[in-house]
Amino acid sequence: MKKLTRLGTIILLLGVSFATLAIVRGGNTYSRIEFFPNICPNMGCTPEFFAFPRDLKLNIEAPVGVNIKLSDPSGEVLLDVKNATGSYTTHLSKRGTHTLTIFNPSNSSISVQVNYTFHNLEEDLIQTSTILIISGAIIIITKHSYFKIKQKSHNHTQLSENAHLQK
Repeated sequence: MKKLTRLGTIILLLGVSFATLAIVRGGNTYSRIEFFPNICPNMGCTPEFFAFPRDLKLNIEAPVGVNIKLSDPSGEVLLDVKNATGSYTTHLSKRGTHTLTIFNPSNSSISVQVNYTFHNLEEDLIQTSTILIISGAIIIITKHSYFKIKQKSHNHTQLSENAHLQK
């Protein structure tokens, strides 16, 4: 039975570790900048980036409006903006490689700069940590409850046997 308590404790501590990691990482914003020079007229580019489930702010800097489309790893469109310049915010709900399509609808070549800013908690880490904490606690509580019930049953049996022997 000691092994079961040890397993529950390890799972519980792993969950607390994931929760701590999510909180530490969620408190920090992460930014990156990509520059796309000379996008030809009526042409585009499709950069990919790996991201975690959290909020994303895209800042598009271009001399003219461009068309942008942001898709998650399953191909679901998260953001679709025509004539985009400036900032746009969306929520990334899946961990994985996301695709940003940038299309130049103008009649001249342009350069585009994209600033990605990721912020807030990573939802999948919070969910994982919650499941691990609850699972570890259930294992520990169940083990201790079972031991107490078994001990009470054993004590009750001994009392019954003693009472029977005294008669």
